[in-house]
Amino acid sequence: MTPADHSDSARPHKDAVWSLLQAAKAGDKQALNTLFEVLAARLQVIVRYMFKHFPDPALSSSDAVQEAALQLYKSLDQVPVLSERQFMAFASRRLRWALLTLLRRCKGSIVQSFPSAPSGSQSTGWQPAATTSTSPEKLEAWEQFHAVVENGLEDHEREVVDLYWYWEFSHKDIADVLGVSERTVKRYWRQAKEKIKARVDPEALK
Repeated sequence: MTPADHSDSARPHKDAVWSLLQAAKAGDKQALNTLFEVLAARLQVIVRYMFKHFPDPALSSSDAVQEAALQLYKSLDQVPVLSERQFMAFASRRLRWALLTLLRRCKGSIVQSFPSAPSGSQSTGWQPAATTSTSPEKLEAWEQFHAVVENGLEDHEREVVDLYWYWEFSHKDIADVLGVSERTVKRYWRQAKEKIKARVDPEALK
């Protein structure tokens, strides 16, 4: 349950996000569009991570993901009134809401159930095709994960999870954003992980 587990991710650098935010606040529409692209990229990375063992080839371009990205773009209208720290909290929450919406839609429409094993499967070595299916239990676990981050953590713990898990910022960058020491960041992260593990089975997220 670490950002390093996200595959093929382009981790955004804090200073680059800050520069885009400042330009967007000054009225630069191109910077605003680029911020949206960064948010949409984070959404795609996390979606691929959540479904990495059971990837649906159409998932990354599905209507559900596109609609989630559109909602993120619309939410950026509020960027001019936000500081850097406020923006990261704001953007992380919008990412989380988009992911929760996607997971709930997947449970009802995108994801199929496992097929039944054919007769004699034990002797033939048949395995269920995992390329188009995932289990309801895994979807439920991921939904619970994001819900716990949203509602089950202290504000300072949530900020660390936002920056570390959703954005993959380094401990140093997180410490700079929050104005605390790296040691404090690590302590908050440990506390958050313990609370999450108390509500969500880590094995179900693998």
